[in-house]
Amino acid sequence: MRILIVIVVMLALAACDKPAPESIRFGLSSAIVTLDPRFATDATSSRLCRLIFDSLVRFDEAFKPVPSLATWQQETPTRYVFTLRGERSFHDGSALTAADVVATYQSILDPSTASPHRGSLKLIEKVYALGKKQVVFELSRSDPLFPGLLTIGVLSKKQLSGGDTKNPQFVGNGKFRVLGNWSDKRVSLQRLSDGQQVDFETIRDPTVRALKILNNETDLLQGGLAPEIVAWLGRKEGISSRRYAGTTFTYLGLNLQDPLLSQKKIRQALAHAIN
Repeated sequence: MRILIVIVVMLALAACDKPAPESIRFGLSSAIVTLDPRFATDATSSRLCRLIFDSLVRFDEAFKPVPSLATWQQETPTRYVFTLRGERSFHDGSALTAADVVATYQSILDPSTASPHRGSLKLIEKVYALGKKQVVFELSRSDPLFPGLLTIGVLSKKQLSGGDTKNPQFVGNGKFRVLGNWSDKRVSLQRLSDGQQVDFETIRDPTVRALKILNNETDLLQGGLAPEIVAWLGRKEGISSRRYAGTTFTYLGLNLQDPLLSQKKIRQALAHAIN
């Protein structure tokens, strides 16, 4: 389900006597769960991982899979060959090769890793390298949408084989690198292209986030705001809001095996709510 993600940007700091901060301050609506792409499933962690780690494939603005780290060719209905583009490296200077890609997906497919992404990738029967630039995926069945599943950030084989597989401080390969340690409440990233620092802070309450941006205590907000708050901020001087198509969805899961949640009782509850 596509929804609109609202971004609120502080464009002007009129009537404010505080000095402009050196970093960009970003208010998050939910806590940072992990910076390990093998375990990132919540929106906040997934978005941060995309800044820190590059993946074989990404989605363009039309939500179509396009090459990121690699191009690909479907040789048979169940065999894909991915070829790394150019020379890429991790933030510690080590080269990113096909072996790192293989190690990443083997780790995800390993039941002992307990990656939540394993289920969506279980059609992969084999993944192996052809030299330093090519990776082969052999599938148990044909899936024309398979390239769109390979959007998980690539990790370093050296770090993956280091023994600590539960949320270590991985060295990334994306456009931002992590500065120092991080917690569920705060993380600082630095953009490699120009050194710009971005501080992400968890501010759960939407009203508090709105007040912080008005008081010049934060600069950017994304999502997690009620329409009336967005409309209210849009009427304030120096605030700009933008809407983009997104892929975030919200759902309510019910355990229908629980006798208390039988289909009959659910129908009765829905009928009562409607009436």
